[in-house]
Amino acid sequence: MIKKTYAIFNGKIIKKEKIKISPYDLGVLRGYGVFDVMRAEKENPILAKNHYEKIKQSAKIIGIEIPFGFEEFEKKTRKLLQKNKQKSSLVRTVVTGGISLDAITFSGKPTWYILTEKYRPLAKQIYQKGVKIIFLNYQRDNHQAKITNYIFSIKNQPLKKKKKAFEIIYVKDGKILEGSASNIFMVKSGKIFTSRQGIFSGCTRGLVIHLAKKRKIGVKEKEIFQEDFLTADEIFLTGSGKGIVPVTQAENLKIKNGQVGEITKILMDDYDQFVKNYKSE
Repeated sequence: MIKKTYAIFNGKIIKKEKIKISPYDLGVLRGYGVFDVMRAEKENPILAKNHYEKIKQSAKIIGIEIPFGFEEFEKKTRKLLQKNKQKSSLVRTVVTGGISLDAITFSGKPTWYILTEKYRPLAKQIYQKGVKIIFLNYQRDNHQAKITNYIFSIKNQPLKKKKKAFEIIYVKDGKILEGSASNIFMVKSGKIFTSRQGIFSGCTRGLVIHLAKKRKIGVKEKEIFQEDFLTADEIFLTGSGKGIVPVTQAENLKIKNGQVGEITKILMDDYDQFVKNYKSE
């Protein structure tokens, strides 16, 4: 028997298959919407306040005021997690422009929904051996917002597969920006560097910076150029659905003989412990 799962749709908990989005919703017609992905353990959403602020900020950037406050967001997300009874989950929150009678004007009444799904960690080999990245010249529109328009990324998935890469890294004028679904860090001479501008600064990115500083590891947010990777000691990616992922190959370049770096290993362990022992704010 297929287990019934529930979702929140415009504030109400309903069976997921009962969600009905209008064909005149601006999220469908125009790709006008924002989203967020958050980890949860049992009924405990991790860094819920941070994730709420991120989706609120994303919505504001594209001209949408989200129709729920933090208390409602956290309370209803907890109820949904309890209802779906999953040990480890990913929580997806989506806010779109809602129904538009003329197919272009925002009515001021957004559509919003929250889904949970079983968290499926990446294969252990990925964390043990590291992954390959490739570069493409691109910068997302409204990069400070997590928008639902992923045309460039989706269009280039066949290229990623052809090159046997794990992630596409966006580059603009030689500057490293971000991954198609991740933030990126470089380690050199014991210090961590990460791009500051032209990116969406994800919650996991912020957490990793916090964990590094707790370890007294220097962190600098600055411009990173593609050529800097030639002499990098370590590179890693971050994201809510993947945690910290070591990079051991950039295009055809092996990073430090293709071995996962020590600082990356330390931060991976710290991140795993943070998630395991997390208590609500």
